[in-house]
Amino acid sequence: MRPVLTLLLCMLASAARPQQVFLQADTLVMRIGEHVGLSLGITLPNGGGEVEWPALGDTLAPHVELLRQEPVDTLTATDGAVQLVQRLLVTSFDTGFWAIPPMQFTLNGTALETAPLLIDVRGVQVDPGGTIRDISPLFEPPFDLVWWLRKHWLWFATGAMVLMAVVMLMRKWRRRPMSAPATVPMVTGPVHERFLKQLDEVEGQRLWQQGEHKAFHSRITDIVRGYLEERFKVPALERTTDDLLLELRTSPIAPDLQQQLANMLRLADLVKFAKAVPSATENERMLTGAREFIKATIPTNTESHG
Repeated sequence: MRPVLTLLLCMLASAARPQQVFLQADTLVMRIGEHVGLSLGITLPNGGGEVEWPALGDTLAPHVELLRQEPVDTLTATDGAVQLVQRLLVTSFDTGFWAIPPMQFTLNGTALETAPLLIDVRGVQVDPGGTIRDISPLFEPPFDLVWWLRKHWLWFATGAMVLMAVVMLMRKWRRRPMSAPATVPMVTGPVHERFLKQLDEVEGQRLWQQGEHKAFHSRITDIVRGYLEERFKVPALERTTDDLLLELRTSPIAPDLQQQLANMLRLADLVKFAKAVPSATENERMLTGAREFIKATIPTNTESHG
């Protein structure tokens, strides 16, 4: 008890004279393990000077631990004095009266000490009966339907929107008219008549007269090659000009007609691939030659019945 009284007398003596340095606590009474804030600082009446701050460790005193140091703040009073203040956070895990000894500053070479600080660390009051009790069970609040709906409303809203979208799509799909199956038009009529009709349609389109020479010659040769496939059973649409002419040498087509066909196909190749521009006479001869070739190879009665 005597050290405590001595410390109190020193604190009273220090408080009786003005202090340039100070150490103040937010509270002098704390519970064990509680955090308490301290203010450590120095007042500079003239607003300046060379200050050496106290060196602080992990503990400020036996049983008093330093938890955190904050940066030094600068405060200016109305009389022009400057005050440097640093906030400290301390705690203690032992009950009793614990004294924080004076802390030493150095101002312009002069040592200055703070007043000692006495902190009363008290324990936590326990059950007077002294009986050991088990840990209380977790408290489970009663089920609240309103709270549960508020917490999960987004899931319900999303599910409802998805369900509505599925129902609308199903109703729309059921109401759509059933389309009739596409029917493939039956190919009727003699082969030469059908392809001659296609040549008439090309003539009516007046392609080369509009400057579309490539389209005109491509259309004519496609019609002729299609006629060759149906009439002579050769894959004319898939063969190059040279391969087609080579295969037709063994066909019943007369040599002069084969030469006429070769001239037509090679002229069309020049227009399609070499970007040649045929004259009006060559264009008319192309259409006339295609007609003559088809008419000259019309199946005879023997072939049609065979």
